[in-house]
Amino acid sequence: MAAVPRATAALLTAILAAFALAACGGGSSSSSDAPTTADFRTEYAPISAVIRGIGDDIGAAVNSAKGKTDAQLQAQFGDLAKRTGTAADALAGTHPPDDAAIEQARDQLISGVRQGASDLAAISSAASLSDAKAAKAATIKLIQHSANVKTPRLKLDKLVLSAN
Repeated sequence: MAAVPRATAALLTAILAAFALAACGGGSSSSSDAPTTADFRTEYAPISAVIRGIGDDIGAAVNSAKGKTDAQLQAQFGDLAKRTGTAADALAGTHPPDDAAIEQARDQLISGVRQGASDLAAISSAASLSDAKAAKAATIKLIQHSANVKTPRLKLDKLVLSAN
């Protein structure tokens, strides 16, 4: 066997190390660009607060609906639908960390908030048609679908806002 010159051996070792890092995804420059839980917390915290506030406003709107005209209900629930849709869009525009549990809870929350926006728009539409039966059915759906917002929001809050 012929001896490998020292410089060639060092070069081969460096090349093998570079291939090993490339194969395993090593290297810190690409991972430093990935969002962290702390980065996501900064984006998510105000959106979570908005979603909670909309929930409070929906409760107040449902409880005070009896004394309002159809035009008032149409406007009120139409505004709530728009705000809810905007919150879903804002959440969809966030950048979660590479964490399956956070990504799943975020996706479920986006879906639930979008469903809530649809239910609120249905209430507004029913009010515009003076269709009490349709408004009641849409309100029942909204209440049934509320767990699709509350459950993933609480989970995401726990994963992100309670994280250190």
